Amino acid sequence: MEIFIAKRMLKEYNKNDKRIIKESELLMMIVIKVNEVPNSKEGLRDRVRRAWRISQDRLYNQEELMAVYKGEILEVYKVLSYGKDQIEENRVAFELEEIPSDLKGKRIEYKTANPCTIVDVQNLKFL
Repeated sequence: MEIFIAKRMLKEYNKNDKRIIKESELLMMIVIKVNEVPNSKEGLRDRVRRAWRISQDRLYNQEELMAVYKGEILEVYKVLSYGKDQIEENRVAFELEEIPSDLKGKRIEYKTANPCTIVDVQNLKFL
């Protein structure tokens, strides 16, 4: 599962080019990969909200999070806060709230071995 945090929601994409239509503002996202999908919305939120290895300094100004499994965007969340994970040392946890999004159900191509990264949304390819 890949998870993304976006400063602004992507409004549309170009199906013919399989690329995002560029917007006036830079859209940055955090990507988190997980290898299975929980069987409930609450389970998904609990899975994506904690135990990620990333510098808290890199999370500054990140406002939204997208959960993606094998390229499919499963859910979009607003990041209410983030901080040191209280259970796992040297990890980050998020406080999340589900929000509506047109991105749910869309498929993206994103290849990385790192389970938690930040990307420019304008460079993502939609399938």
